[in-house]
Amino acid sequence: MKLYLIIFLFIVILLIFIVIMPMVGQSQEIYEVSAEGTCKEFRTTISARDLGPGCWDVKLEVPGKVYDGLAKEWKSSFYYIQNAVCDPETGVTVDIKLDTAETEILAAAKLRQNSRVIEKEFTIRQSCPQPLSGYWTITVAVIIILIFGYTLTWWSRQGHPGKLPVF
Repeated sequence: MKLYLIIFLFIVILLIFIVIMPMVGQSQEIYEVSAEGTCKEFRTTISARDLGPGCWDVKLEVPGKVYDGLAKEWKSSFYYIQNAVCDPETGVTVDIKLDTAETEILAAAKLRQNSRVIEKEFTIRQSCPQPLSGYWTITVAVIIILIFGYTLTWWSRQGHPGKLPVF
């Protein structure tokens, strides 16, 4: 009889772990972050769910500035946007301007309510046009010099030696 009781208790404890453990993992994923844009200017959406009552402040840790829609101004990404998420089933959209043209940026979004802070990392992928390298500048300068030299040579062969053409 004792053996059946021990097996029964073991099965009950095992079932409790099987049911409770997935719920513990879900409580940490209470919001999602996505960023849409192409180069330096992005619209970041933080989708919140199951946050509970009350308002949450939002902070995006990115190399650049964030637009505080409530204050109607651009701020350093060092600061929190106060009371950005007040409806627990919705989220917030924050515009950002990046200071870098790197193709992949590791960023973080933080939600804060009183002393409770929830953080989620996300990646911003941007495709900025690459600046022309120094070789293009040299190539264009050489072409202009060659055209100017050819024009002077042609001009002097036309019977105007010593006189520069007026452009």
